Amino acid sequence: MKPAYIKDSLGGKIFDIFLYIFMILFSFIMIYPFYNQLVISLNEGLDTVKGGLYFFPRKFTLDNYAYMFKQKNLLKGAVISVLRVIVGTSTTVFCSGLLGYITTIKSFSGRRFMRIVFLITMYFGGGMIPTYLLIVALGLTNTFTVYWLPGLFNAYYMLLISSYISGLPDSLSESARIDGAG
Repeated sequence: MKPAYIKDSLGGKIFDIFLYIFMILFSFIMIYPFYNQLVISLNEGLDTVKGGLYFFPRKFTLDNYAYMFKQKNLLKGAVISVLRVIVGTSTTVFCSGLLGYITTIKSFSGRRFMRIVFLITMYFGGGMIPTYLLIVALGLTNTFTVYWLPGLFNAYYMLLISSYISGLPDSLSESARIDGAG
């Protein structure tokens, strides 16, 4: 049973046909770059440089993958990427959550100033060169810490968390205080 607003008119059928054509084209546009990378990876390297690869590899080979898996740093790079995601995400969420909670406490006198300072830093960053100079001065080059420490506090995440916390009812914190929470 179709809803009442869908009609089996000629205009509705034409619209459906154009909608299907549009969605197929849109899906092709979204998927093709990934498929093209797969085709290029399965083609011989010197032949790929010539260009003109669109849908199928001209000279099929798996030598590119054999070369890639012979590299000793492949596993190390994958481990660093996974650790970067896990450590970076957890520390950023934790620290931004703490900062967001601090800026929602009504008895804290500097909360408005802190929000303004973090809002300003969100719009006006130091730039690439001062950030690099700071990382060099702190001795973070060639360390794992450089991946997660610069993004420890994120003003946007802090504002999101603090707006969520400020939307919670005050009776929740009052009942927690009555139950013995400090």
